[in-house]
Amino acid sequence: MAIILTVTTFKLLGVFISSDLSWYYHVMYLLRKVAKRMYCINYLVQAGVPTCDVVCVYTSIIRSVLEYACPVFHVQSH
Repeated sequence: MAIILTVTTFKLLGVFISSDLSWYYHVMYLLRKVAKRMYCINYLVQAGVPTCDVVCVYTSIIRSVLEYACPVFHVQSH
């Protein structure tokens, strides 16, 4: 006989889904991930790197994380 376990959250394709269908766990996961990468941006700004290069780094290592699976969050009504 197989035992089926109940979980409150699980990660599916990089998106945390909770049993109450809130986005709290996923948003907290993203914020922790982005906070680690913000160190790089702060370091570049303090080093005097041109703004266009800082924006390029932001777009590639931070914005891509924040926008991953964003269609999941957006509900379009017709």
